[in-house]
Order: sequence, then C-alpha cells, then structure tokens
Amino acid sequence: MKPLLVLSSALILSAGASAQVMGGNGLPNPNYANLWAWYDASDGVNGPGQPIDGASVTSWQDSSVQGHSLVRVDVNASEQPVFRATAVNGLPAIEFDGNDYIWGDNSSEFGTISSGKTIFVVSEVDTANIDGYIFDSSSGAGRNALFTGTLAIAGAWQIWTGTSLVGGTVPVVRDQFQVHSVVLDSGNQEHFVDGTSIYSDTQSISDLSGFILGSRYTVANFLIGHIAEVLVYDEVLLAADRQAIEDYLDAKYINIVPPAPTLAAQNLVGGSLATLSLSNCTPLGGGLIAYSLAGGGPINTPWGPAFISAPYSQLPPLTIDPLGDASISINVPLRAAGRTVWLHALDQASGTLTNPLMEVIG
Repeated sequence: MKPLLVLSSALILSAGASAQVMGGNGLPNPNYANLWAWYDASDGVNGPGQPIDGASVTSWQDSSVQGHSLVRVDVNASEQPVFRATAVNGLPAIEFDGNDYIWGDNSSEFGTISSGKTIFVVSEVDTANIDGYIFDSSSGAGRNALFTGTLAIAGAWQIWTGTSLVGGTVPVVRDQFQVHSVVLDSGNQEHFVDGTSIYSDTQSISDLSGFILGSRYTVANFLIGHIAEVLVYDEVLLAADRQAIEDYLDAKYINIVPPAPTLAAQNLVGGSLATLSLSNCTPLGGGLIAYSLAGGGPINTPWGPAFISAPYSQLPPLTIDPLGDASISINVPLRAAGRTVWLHALDQASGTLTNPLMEVIG
C-alpha cells in the first residue's frame, strides 16, 4: 500500500465547553466528563499495550473513563483492519485496505450521543481511496459521518449531518499529514483544515447512533488508509479547547514545520506569456505580487524587508485556492528582453513574505 494522508479531524455539533479538556501533562484529560471516547493506537488495540506489527485488529479500547470501546469487526480476518507499528511519525496506526471496519453498537458499547459533538480523527487517505468513510454512525437511526467523496462528487471532503450533505468543494489532499477540524451545530457547520476554514453551512443535525471506523454504516464505501487516534466529545468544544486538541495531535503525529509561502516564475521571455505562481500559502486567503526593474531593494514593509526597489508595480490581487496555490499570467513586452526584474510576494492571510526572485528576462 502507498503512503497515505494523515488527517486530524474534529467534528463539532452544539454549544458549550469547559476548561479541563487538557490535562496538566499536555495530553487530553481522560477524566474529562464530556470526553465520550478516546481511541489511541499507541495503547489499547486488542487490549492494553500494542499487538505485533501486522496483527489483525479485533478491538480498540476506550482510553477515557467511559468504557465505550469498539469491539466488533468482520468475522473474516481478511476483512479486519491491521495494526501497523510505525505508520505515522514512528507511531502506530490502524490500516484499512478497502474492505475493513471496526465498530461499536448504539446501546451498550459505543452508545448514542444526542447532544452536540466534537470528534477528532488522525488519519491517512491513500491515493487509491475514492469515496471511503473515515467514520459514520453504526446505525441508520441517527448519523453523523465524515467521508472522502461520493459518486457525484468524488475526492472531496464531505460531511453527512444526518439530514444533509455539507462540503464537497475542497479536494482530499493525499499522501501527506493534515489536521482536520469540522464544527457542526444545528444551523451552523464549518470545516477547518490546519486551522483554516474551508467551508461552512447551516443545516440541522442528527444523533450519533453507534460508531464505525473505516466504512459507511451499511458496511460499504470502505476507507483505504490509516487511522491513528480518535477523540469523541459529547459537546461542542470552545475554540481554544479545540485548538488545544489540534495542537496535541499535530505535535504528536505531524510535528513538521509547514513549507513557507513560495513565489516562482515561468517563461519570463520578452514577447511571451509568463506565469507567476504562489504555493504553500494560506488556503482561501489572498496573495500580492510586486515587481521592479529598478533593483532589489530592500524596502521596509509591515511584514519585513521586501527585496524590490522603488519604483515598483503591483499585479492584480490573487485568490489562493484550497490547496494553498495561485497563479497569474502576464504578457512580457518584447522590449523587456535582456533586462533584470526583481519580484517579491506576500501571503496576506499569514502576513508572510515569500522568497524574493531576481530574473533576467529572456
């Protein structure tokens, strides 16, 4: 199986949270009253501790004090998830290969949550995955689900609130680690990726009736990927508490400095159409590109030194796409051939200047 995408997802569905979500040791507080369930592949797969690498997963213990363990899998071992000891940043995760799932029922095992919910999931999505479910209710009696697409809208993050689809506009990024947070409340839903909102809506919500990982409740639409950790809260966490859980998961599984906003130029040739592109910027934010034929500065700006000299010109503002990219095409005058141009850009949402460029126009 190829390397997969790791996501940390949070689904939020009501109002009110309190202060002891995190413990004094920097970990989620297992005794917090509204922590409904906590599944960590580092401890609790097939019992306390860890099984051997490659072992079939038949249960996943709840690390909270609630006892809402996932104890049901397919009777066929080939359709059970597999434990991988070093799947994510040297830590374990549960592998789903497209026909696996693990669940707890809506009564004595996982139970039913009728109040608001906040659900965090650390997971990876493989390139081969099409419309797999990260999680769903295990019963059609009441459903909340996070999944990676439908036949109609493939490869885009979507949520089922129990009454409506939300999302479907932002593509699933594969083969890299991410932290997802999705907030659902009655009349207010919003999905964040790495702390940035990617879509919102105003639908109603249903109960979470049981819980299944790696599949739709009908045992279909299987995930191809990994799941490393899940936290389920039966309330809507305050933004600060949600961010604290995200920070914990990010530090544990990702702990990678994100790449800096980057400016690149292609085909800077006199009499031709050149392309200036931005990457690694804040999704759905704005970008500015300025250029000068007078020199490389620097000049002082509120965001630090810009390596262009006056006089300089600014290109039309850019809108960054959901993947953090944007580009603009410009006509390069024929008479500019042989001249040197200095360029610098700004990721407006983060207030971060890109790398400067000095290019000789061909």
